[in-house]
Amino acid sequence: MPAVAGVDLSASPERPTGIAILEKTNEYWEVVLLEELKSCDNCCIAQLLLDYRVTTVVVDAPFSIPPKDKWFREVEREFLRIGGKLLPAAKGPMRKLAERAMKLVDILESRGLSVYETHPYSVLKLAGLSLEELLELLRVKNYPPKIKSKHKKDALVASLVAVCIEEGCSNAVVGRDGSIYYIDLSTTS
Repeated sequence: MPAVAGVDLSASPERPTGIAILEKTNEYWEVVLLEELKSCDNCCIAQLLLDYRVTTVVVDAPFSIPPKDKWFREVEREFLRIGGKLLPAAKGPMRKLAERAMKLVDILESRGLSVYETHPYSVLKLAGLSLEELLELLRVKNYPPKIKSKHKKDALVASLVAVCIEEGCSNAVVGRDGSIYYIDLSTTS
């Protein structure tokens, strides 16, 4: 069965990274892994995704860095225009996160996975629904009733974007420097 994943990437492998993996059954998607990994480098993340035969990965991290004279990437400015809310990838921890994400994307794509960028807080904001409402709407089963970890929650939201990429209920804001994917409920029946 097809599997998709959401990754809430941390700027450092020493910090917690959230991973959510969902598998498609005949009628619904099932959460088969929802973890917070510590001391897991990019190769560790890639191997875990390959072990679960994931084909589509959505990552909560910027995939590029803006020019030195800009705070935001072009794609981030476009995303802000439609109502997204995010921090600029220009400096500090966000720059470090972007640098790690770019390396992870290279590893995953070199192993045949399709990789997309998202921002979970904005996904929920743009959808106008809670995580629980989205899980029900997208027919996801086997998820914990209360998720306390922000990393697990963001990974699960990212995995829902992956579900929508597979099922045609996603959309993206595109700029010269990347694309940011989100759930577009106007495409669901």
